[in-house]
Amino acid sequence: ECIFDYIIKILNVKNPRIAFTYPDTEHGKTGLRAARERAKFYNIEMVAEEIVGLNILEATSQVLSLKRAKADYVIAHSGVGQAIILLRDARKFDYKPTFIGDYYTCGEDLIKVAGKAAEKFIGVHSFNSWYDNKPGVADMREITLKYQPDTKIQTKFYTQGWVTSMIFVEAAKRAGKDLNGDSLVDALESLKDFDTKGLCGLITYSPTQHKPNQFSQFYKTDLDKAIFVPITGWLKPLDRK
Repeated sequence: ECIFDYIIKILNVKNPRIAFTYPDTEHGKTGLRAARERAKFYNIEMVAEEIVGLNILEATSQVLSLKRAKADYVIAHSGVGQAIILLRDARKFDYKPTFIGDYYTCGEDLIKVAGKAAEKFIGVHSFNSWYDNKPGVADMREITLKYQPDTKIQTKFYTQGWVTSMIFVEAAKRAGKDLNGDSLVDALESLKDFDTKGLCGLITYSPTQHKPNQFSQFYKTDLDKAIFVPITGWLKPLDRK
């Protein structure tokens, strides 16, 4: 949802030619359904939908189909390996859309392996990078390095695990001495706009809302440093309160 919002509302692209690539799995099909719904929300049609399998070694046919469709924005809803192959083959055929990859694609390995093919790649993720300068990220690094001084750059999934721990620690504190399953759930459901100091967007639970992090951040690639650099703040789908 946020990717369509970013293209149409933030970049202000009129009549965008958006394509969607995905693996033929339940995860891929779920993403495809969401993309179709968002396209319908904006009263547009995607110009192409291409399956990029989990075990592919090349993506020539997919890239040529995307190029024929004249897609200017290609959403890569896949793993990092499939995104790398897609980027490399697009470069091979001189196809230069803006690739926007969600979640699993937004890892430093993509930059290291894809190289110059990742120059225009934009990643989207719900959690911040290990090397960001936000206070919460600095705290995470400091504590990690205190106990594991040899730790190198961690992925955004490390940040996700850290945030998960923070949420449960906060809920346990709120539950107090009477800590059990029910009191923990009640405490979690009392969290509203819980601030992780930049590790992710604001966290909110309620009795009817158990998807606490509805925010994403967009990143561009820095090829020289092999890192992702934020280009937006934390964004929530525009039609959500």
